[in-house]
Amino acid sequence: MMPKTNPDVIEESGFDRAAGAIPMAVDLIRKDRLLDDYNFTFIARYSECNDIKATGSAVELITINMVDAVIGPTCSSAAIHSGIITAYYNIPTYLWGMLVKHTPKVA
Repeated sequence: MMPKTNPDVIEESGFDRAAGAIPMAVDLIRKDRLLDDYNFTFIARYSECNDIKATGSAVELITINMVDAVIGPTCSSAAIHSGIITAYYNIPTYLWGMLVKHTPKVA
């Protein structure tokens, strides 16, 4: 889970800036023959540092997509909320990047 369009955080941890690290990491794992018998499938969800979107995405990833782990979200409040869901289902959550406190800007 990561932001894709939230202008407050995409520079630090947005999809366009950070998602390229995923295939690079898998390539290194394959090169070093660390997990030869494992298949990696990545499903992107854009939580936008929104607690409700992050929580709903965690539920969908676990109950519909049957994931083995969750990576993200990158904002602390959203990570706490979705982490409660992943903990309930005993699914590990890996927080990545610059975990930020997101305070929406008020116009």
